[in-house]
Amino acid sequence: MNLTDEGSLFWRAARSVVDGDLESLRRLLREEPGLVSMVSPDDFQATLLHFVAANGVRDDYQRSPANAPQVAECLLDAGAEPDAFAGSYGGGSHQTPLCLLVTSWWPHGRGVQVELVRALIQGGAKVDGVEGDAAPLASALLFGYTRAAEALVAEGARANGAFFAAGLGDLVGLQRALEQDTLEGLLGGYVPVLEVPRPCSKGAVIQEAFHFAVTHGRLEVMEWLLRQGASVNGATQGHHCELPAVQALFVGERSVFDWLCQRGADLDLVDRKRGQCARDVLG
Repeated sequence: MNLTDEGSLFWRAARSVVDGDLESLRRLLREEPGLVSMVSPDDFQATLLHFVAANGVRDDYQRSPANAPQVAECLLDAGAEPDAFAGSYGGGSHQTPLCLLVTSWWPHGRGVQVELVRALIQGGAKVDGVEGDAAPLASALLFGYTRAAEALVAEGARANGAFFAAGLGDLVGLQRALEQDTLEGLLGGYVPVLEVPRPCSKGAVIQEAFHFAVTHGRLEVMEWLLRQGASVNGATQGHHCELPAVQALFVGERSVFDWLCQRGADLDLVDRKRGQCARDVLG
């Protein structure tokens, strides 16, 4: 079988996946059942189930049909490995369909991300990641996909520690985490699987937690964290943006941005990660 040919069974199946053409997909799987375990003949090394996540595959295959959850169920029923690794973003154990799904714009924009989270987990994907390091939840929270994060928790994801509690709006859990005397206790065993550096003090944990709350619009949590020493102008290296006000604009939380402005956010302070101040972002 010539997998590199755009007309090959694999690429025809991949197009069926991203187009939501279940009839064609089922026919191709009947012709070649092994398609569910094959990987794309490119650097992404993605299975068909990775194409459902619409992340870490070729750009021209990144789209989500309205019936994406049914497509995922079709592939899983046919024997697709729910936690298969892809070669995207350097490869490794975080390049599973679930981790890539909860950081993907396309299923979010199409309104199918939450249903896909459920379909993958019910199809056997490990809710806390293949290494048990909470990678799916950490990914969803860091990238700002609130409903995906909440869906993971509803499906049983571990949500311990200050960062997770802040992002999920769990004020009681956050208060409990910040009562701990050690960094391990503060973080609840959280492993910084993405860009969040390991904080070196309780104050750094509080500021990082504040950024998680900003990202997910948790105003009550933000108010409480300010009383614990967080700053509306405090910088962090763990998110797409360094400053809370720029982060709020980046993720589209305009009400959070207004809240920060009312409490003294400096709109002319340059976010070194973005190279812009909030006033520049506003245009």
